Amino acid sequence: RQWGGMGSVGTPYIELARAQIDRIWQWEVDHTRQDLLLPGDGWGSNIVFNASYFAPNQYRIFGQVTGKVAEWNRVIDTGYRILAASLNQASGNATNGLVPAWCDENGVPKSPNNGGATNYQYDSARIPFRIGQDFCYSGEARAATYLAKVSAFFAGIGAARIVDGYDLNGTPHPDPDTPSGSPQSAVFVGSAAVGAMHDAAFASFI
Repeated sequence: RQWGGMGSVGTPYIELARAQIDRIWQWEVDHTRQDLLLPGDGWGSNIVFNASYFAPNQYRIFGQVTGKVAEWNRVIDTGYRILAASLNQASGNATNGLVPAWCDENGVPKSPNNGGATNYQYDSARIPFRIGQDFCYSGEARAATYLAKVSAFFAGIGAARIVDGYDLNGTPHPDPDTPSGSPQSAVFVGSAAVGAMHDAAFASFI
């Protein structure tokens, strides 16, 4: 849409895009689990969900340009279902929007193959941006429901005091590789700001 034109091999960019989207649909979406988004094309035997890879605004566009609107809407629906399920009393995050970096298809925290962390860390920090973008472009009600929680949490802390990691219950858990004394990151602060764009009540926080 931005540039039009042809790729280096003389193929229109939109056709290259459709081919890539079709590969994602074929290899990175589990069609046996309500079109669950996988972390990549080699995860078929390890059912795990990374909410920060969930980009519903882009999937709406994928559906439009490939003629698979209903199919990509199922990916969106499943992602939002897992996102909501991951916020619960058992994990201590029912009201704060701190989604685990990795979880199973029922929203229960689950480490991937490499034993990655399941707290709110550098992966999950991107979630308010992804969901905020979906709200800004589509007005998605499920996005607003999620963003109200996470925005209230970060606005309550204040932008200057956001650190680069939290336990799911909201306890600060800075990344262990962060240099001592400087636990802030634009990934966390900027993403929180985009998420807060859903409601004018957060204008001062933004």
